[in-house]
Amino acid sequence: MNEHHEGFLKILAELTEIENRLKATETYEILDNISDLYLGNGKVNAYIKMNEVNKEKKLTTNNYKDLIDVYFYQQKLLIKNEKDEAIIDLIELFSGEFSDDALDYLEKFAYHSCDEQPYALSILLLLAKIEKRKEKTLQNIKMRFNSFDEQIKDFVINYSSALFLDERINFESY
Repeated sequence: MNEHHEGFLKILAELTEIENRLKATETYEILDNISDLYLGNGKVNAYIKMNEVNKEKKLTTNNYKDLIDVYFYQQKLLIKNEKDEAIIDLIELFSGEFSDDALDYLEKFAYHSCDEQPYALSILLLLAKIEKRKEKTLQNIKMRFNSFDEQIKDFVINYSSALFLDERINFESY
């Protein structure tokens, strides 16, 4: 077996381990069930159910790491089915309920070069759009912008331009 195959098998084993760990959590089980509702009865019904469950279980406060880790895992899948997309959408919908601790957890990934970086940045920018820690998020991105690789810089510029249509945010001049 050559190095390419060994590397692929190692990545596959890591993803399987992550998937098994995440699927064993109560948070994943809840997302899995609500994603079925999402696919069968629509986004609104799933959102209502997720809101009920969040009030009871406080997922966005107590289980934010699981939610974010599931989000990262789902985003990394090369082939996503409808259920995967539904889970991603549900987490994005509920990211507005994230506590400051959850946002701090996201920032650990957003400002360091890693596979999760674009996904963490996308949630933080989405939340900045709804004014959740907007100034702090944009300031942090501006301060670290020059340390991002070119692909991440392009992503930040393009994604923020799509989100903030009425604003021209210059990340490079900080």
